[in-house]
Amino acid sequence: MIYRNSNDSGIKKYYKKYCKILTDVIRLAKKTYYSNLLIKSTNKTKMTWNIINEHINKRPQKHDISSINIDGAKTP
Repeated sequence: MIYRNSNDSGIKKYYKKYCKILTDVIRLAKKTYYSNLLIKSTNKTKMTWNIINEHINKRPQKHDISSINIDGAKTP
């Protein structure tokens, strides 16, 4: 990176300013995206929880049971 290898204060100042602008743009894009999802949804509460669960990477767990062992006998 030019910023890390440079001792020029002008480049460092420009880099920090650009990072702040980029962070603001990303934050605004996320806000707009999620606002549009909520506006277009018919069930606002369910969509809100879906967004929250997606954001915290919470996925519904699937428990597939292929067989059950009852008194030593395996059932399919």
